[in-house]
Amino acid sequence: MRLTIMGLVLALCFGGMTLNLSQRVNAQCGAAVAGRTLAIGDVAPDWTLSDPKGKTHSLSNYRGKVVVLDFWATWCSKCAKLMPVLEQVHQKYKNKGVVVLGVSSWETGDPVSVMHRRGMTYEVLLRGERIAPAYGVATVPAIYVIGVDGKVIYFQAGVEEQGLPAAIENYLRARESD
Repeated sequence: MRLTIMGLVLALCFGGMTLNLSQRVNAQCGAAVAGRTLAIGDVAPDWTLSDPKGKTHSLSNYRGKVVVLDFWATWCSKCAKLMPVLEQVHQKYKNKGVVVLGVSSWETGDPVSVMHRRGMTYEVLLRGERIAPAYGVATVPAIYVIGVDGKVIYFQAGVEEQGLPAAIENYLRARESD
């Protein structure tokens, strides 16, 4: 019996096989590549990733700011649907202590040209699959928002809008009233 590529992917996704052809297949299928996702209130693990110019960024460098981490990939059509929301968040809050970082993961394309073509102006970081396990990210898109104290204040997996802008607005408003 001949297996097509699609048949193999389906078998990997639904058949319980553990053949590791690539992390991309695992990420697309939602296979258990990483541990549990971080809960609201958990301290976010520190990380170091590079941007396309080679400059390194670490979560600890952004302490005191609200950090939005968007795990995405150029081949992910669901990720593309969230990008305009992230750009709106970036534009609205960039001068209010909020940093949006597109964490390109399991990449097969050119994330810089995709961001440019789509008009996205927030920062892109490369090789996000290196930090995905620490965050329990096994599929893209996945979004974490980390508060000024380094604790997770929001998590969203998938494309359904679950209130990212409202979560940031409420967090900032609560900080102002403290």
